[in-house]
Amino acid sequence: MSSINTAIIGYGVAGKTIHHPILNSHPEVNLIAICDRDTSRLRDVNSESIETFSDLENMLDSQEIDSVHICTPAQTHLPVLETVLEYRIPVLIEKPAAPTTSEVEKMEKLASDANTTVSVVHNKLFTPFAEKARRSIQNGEIGDIVSVSMIFSEPRDLTETERGEWVFDLPGGEIGEGFVHQAYLPLAFVDRLGGIKNISKYNFKGYADPIEFDGVSIEASDRSGDISITIKIHTNSASRDTLLIQGTKGDIEIDFMKKDMYLNDTFSDGNAVNAKDFLINHLRLIGQLTSNVLQEGADKLRYELLDANPYESEGHYRQITQYVQSVKNGTQPPVTLEDAHNCVQLLEELER
Repeated sequence: MSSINTAIIGYGVAGKTIHHPILNSHPEVNLIAICDRDTSRLRDVNSESIETFSDLENMLDSQEIDSVHICTPAQTHLPVLETVLEYRIPVLIEKPAAPTTSEVEKMEKLASDANTTVSVVHNKLFTPFAEKARRSIQNGEIGDIVSVSMIFSEPRDLTETERGEWVFDLPGGEIGEGFVHQAYLPLAFVDRLGGIKNISKYNFKGYADPIEFDGVSIEASDRSGDISITIKIHTNSASRDTLLIQGTKGDIEIDFMKKDMYLNDTFSDGNAVNAKDFLINHLRLIGQLTSNVLQEGADKLRYELLDANPYESEGHYRQITQYVQSVKNGTQPPVTLEDAHNCVQLLEELER
């Protein structure tokens, strides 16, 4: 199979602005159908090669579909998935996989019974700089991991959303919708989630229902108990989106706003940093920043002069590429429901 026939279910923000343009530009995908119960949204599809449907079973019955992307509200993922798996069609689901772990477990059973793969969008893991960090860690450049710390902050009004009212059924509204990013990133570098030691929720701005908090801090450990996990989210401070991975020989900071990773693996005995280490670290930082700028410039020239795909360096595109390969080869997809389970477990804990 040179390309796979794909359909999108749900034409809201994710379906319309992310999955549609990426699938339309992907050389291994034929986007043949889009389904949404809201027919007014379907008027925006504007493509003769894509059929639109307001009835899911009608679409599945009438089209030869190799893969489906579910981009509906999280609360609907389980029933939509159940219908699709009756047709034994591989599925990619937008995050969060579901609002509760019990629903994720039902999804796992449905997929197993149908002998069909189900994958979940964890797109930030597939950015070039995050993958570079994973390679550095696999190569032993920072030694054994001892802690992972995620910090995400942005100034925003949580009473406003472009996604729809369904967001307010998640803990913290938009915090709950985006929380999965802040969960799967640190969890990807440890051996699953172990014990949850503490969850603190804050309401600095004094939001009323349905927004119960505007900040959260989580302390946990991995399954071995040897690695600490920290997640902090604030919506009343300057923007930041960083993951710090500390090891026995150094550390790596992944900055998702600057779109780069920074390696620090020079340490002196004791707490003092000698002049040599100081110089080496700063020269490396300058080199990393220069490399990042040059890469962005090269990418821009390639897109403009060679008509290259502008999405190919984005996490969604890169994950979808790996997912497409798994569908074509009949292999395990890049992010499984088991991978998503721990993220939803943390999301579920925010309700307590």
